[in-house]
Amino acid sequence: MSISLSHYRTCIIRVWIEEDADEERSWRLTIETPSTGAREGFSSREEFVDALFQHLFVDDVEDDVTESR
Repeated sequence: MSISLSHYRTCIIRVWIEEDADEERSWRLTIETPSTGAREGFSSREEFVDALFQHLFVDDVEDDVTESR
């Protein structure tokens, strides 16, 4: 995977902690892409980090398709 620095990607990240009746705390995280309105939610920080890196560092193949439009 190579990283192109000629463009940038935008995302909105929301993070909060919820507490249940037993006072157990759990993380809630979302990542949203404003240009498409796509939003994905996570209850695991590890899954969130994986999804964030996929969002930020997509393959150049996808970039080539976008640039040709």
